[in-house]
Amino acid sequence: MPRSMLESPTSALFTEAIVPVCGKADANGVHHLAHHMADVAACFQEIIRLRVFSQILDAVAGRPLTATDHERLAVAAFLHDIGKICPGFQRKLWAYLPMPCVNLAKAPVSGHVREGVAIVGGALNHKLSENLQILRMQDWGISFSGILLSSLSHHGAPVAANDHYSPDWSPINEVGYDPLHAARDLGVAVQQWFPLAFESGGDDLPENAEFQHFVAGLIQLSDWLGSIKDYFEFRPDFEQDYYRCARSIAKRLVRDVGLDVAHLVEKLSPLLKFEGVFEGRLPRPVQQLIGTVPLDEQVVILESETGSGKTEAALWRWFLLFMAGKVDSLYFALPTRAAARQLHGRIHRMMKALFGDDAPQTVLAVPGYLKAGDVEGVALPDFKTRWDDDGHSDEKMRRGRWAAENCKRFLAATIAVGTVDQLMLGGMRVQHAHLRMSSAARSFVVIDEVHASDPYMTEIIAHFMSLHTKLGGHSLLMSATLGSAARVRWLTGTVNEHKI
Repeated sequence: MPRSMLESPTSALFTEAIVPVCGKADANGVHHLAHHMADVAACFQEIIRLRVFSQILDAVAGRPLTATDHERLAVAAFLHDIGKICPGFQRKLWAYLPMPCVNLAKAPVSGHVREGVAIVGGALNHKLSENLQILRMQDWGISFSGILLSSLSHHGAPVAANDHYSPDWSPINEVGYDPLHAARDLGVAVQQWFPLAFESGGDDLPENAEFQHFVAGLIQLSDWLGSIKDYFEFRPDFEQDYYRCARSIAKRLVRDVGLDVAHLVEKLSPLLKFEGVFEGRLPRPVQQLIGTVPLDEQVVILESETGSGKTEAALWRWFLLFMAGKVDSLYFALPTRAAARQLHGRIHRMMKALFGDDAPQTVLAVPGYLKAGDVEGVALPDFKTRWDDDGHSDEKMRRGRWAAENCKRFLAATIAVGTVDQLMLGGMRVQHAHLRMSSAARSFVVIDEVHASDPYMTEIIAHFMSLHTKLGGHSLLMSATLGSAARVRWLTGTVNEHKI
């Protein structure tokens, strides 16, 4: 790295203002902006190292991504909240500090998303971009600007690249805060924490839309994770070695919430037969048959009469894909809330029998319910949840219910049983569609009673299936009476399908 890029010594970073550069704040304190941005980047780096997410990322990129590529994507995740250096946003968080020297009553405040676009989009003096090293990042490929915009869309809605909004970047002299200085210090920190990203050479980052959409969803997922205060405790003062700490915390976090399933894989034998998975029961014909379907078949249609054992067949298919490293999670979708509630307990008992005490808590993915495994919860203010076993369960059990606590996170669960509309929301132009679609990419998606969908639902499900398959996802469509028209609709699609 050129010496000139590190002119500002680390010991002098973020010392010119008499107030911290805030990224998060509440009544109990503030979290330094560089630290929160590092939390999200650390979660992103841990997510993309997981076996299925890593495979998908390489597949949609069209080539195996290198360590340099990973760090450059992590830089994009780091910059997701760069608009928070805007003085108007800092004023909002300073309201949590005892600051009698600054009158905040009439001072203008601002958000941070459009402010970030203003930096990246060049609607300002380019000095901010220069200080943040964004101008150097243009050497990483013409797609990086689009990836940055995807990162700035972390609240769930795409931002407009041609937004001509120009916020007030005037320094606040009373407290010595200058956004140019904050940008400069963040630019130094990002080079020190992601040195590979700034090495010369390397291939351009991929330009295709599937890659950018998938990365956008993973950054949104990372932002949700990186904002869990119970893991990332607030630290107001900048720490030079903070990123190492953030990576360690993120590694533990992705396992606790069920994204990292390596420990579950280790618990099972790849030689386990059907009888071993289902407590000694011999497979029925349809269950034997689905075990013969090649694992490279991404979409399988299973049509069989009620009572023939389709549910166990679906779980057997999931087990085979799981042990082969092709999926890391399961989403069982049903047409009604009542059907989802009835199947939830059954799937949870099967998982307990398979994994024992380490079994992931099966999430009931039905809006309006808070249930994971056998435990129910009640939503509280400030995005908190009170579970029935609070005070009697360990922290590991509680963290395993993270995906159950918000319907936007249902598809990030390790095992979930819910309604088909949760999948449909991943295939529509609605807020947080990227989060849902990217989270579901690692899942074996089972859609039961697919014949129950009306034409409108069928089109949306078909679109979701197309996107899921392009990401390398696996799915199973089940029905007792699919019907000739629906069968033709699915079997003449563009996805790679196999009918039983």
